[in-house]
Amino acid sequence: MRSEPSSTAPAPRNEAAGCASTEERGDRVSESDRIGRLVGQWAAERPELDLETMDLVARLTRAAQLINGRIEAFAASFGVHRGEGDVLFTLRRAGPPFRLSAAEPERPAQPRRGAHRRG
Repeated sequence: MRSEPSSTAPAPRNEAAGCASTEERGDRVSESDRIGRLVGQWAAERPELDLETMDLVARLTRAAQLINGRIEAFAASFGVHRGEGDVLFTLRRAGPPFRLSAAEPERPAQPRRGAHRRG
C-alpha cells in the first residue's frame, strides 16, 4: 500500500512520466464534481432532457483543455509555441533534408516515390 508524503508541501510532479501530483488530481476531481452538479441542476429543472450528451461533452471538453495545456507547457519548455512545434514535427517527418515548400505541407503523410500500393 502506498503512503502519502507527510509534509504539507505539494507532492512533486514527475515531469518525465507526465504524472500529476496528488493536489492536481484533487483539482480534477473538483472539476468532475462541478460538471456533475451542473448536469444535476439541469436534470432537476428539465428532467425530460437527455443530459448524457451534455455530461459527456463537458467532460471531453475539460479533458481537451487539460491536454492542450500540457502540450503548450511541453512546447514552452523547448522555447517554442505549439504551432512552431507542429511545423518542426512536420519537417522531421518529411525526412532528410528536412525541408518542404509551402505547397507541400501534407507531403509526409503521402507515400514516398517508388512505394507500391497493395490492392
